Amino acid sequence: MIFSLDFIKQQLRDPPEEEDTYLQTLGIAAEQTFNNYTGRILYAADADLTEAEENAIAVTEEIELGAAVLVAWLYVNREGEDSGDQLPLPTRLLWNPHRWLNV
Repeated sequence: MIFSLDFIKQQLRDPPEEEDTYLQTLGIAAEQTFNNYTGRILYAADADLTEAEENAIAVTEEIELGAAVLVAWLYVNREGEDSGDQLPLPTRLLWNPHRWLNV
């Protein structure tokens, strides 16, 4: 999991421990959402990408912040209120520069 449980809990201001498994699932979902949205393959910040795919990218603070916003939004909106089928605006703004355009 790229986004640590500690990072996620900090964003949510320390939710109860019984939520840890759910929060880890949200962190994994945020990682997969980044990959799907950007067309990239996300790796840990310290990963060696010399042999990685061309569209590989190491996590940055910008990417991590976008994920934190997404996780918080998913946590608060568990019932799936209508979002217009879009990611939260801050997440899109932070992730858009990393979209892979294979032309």
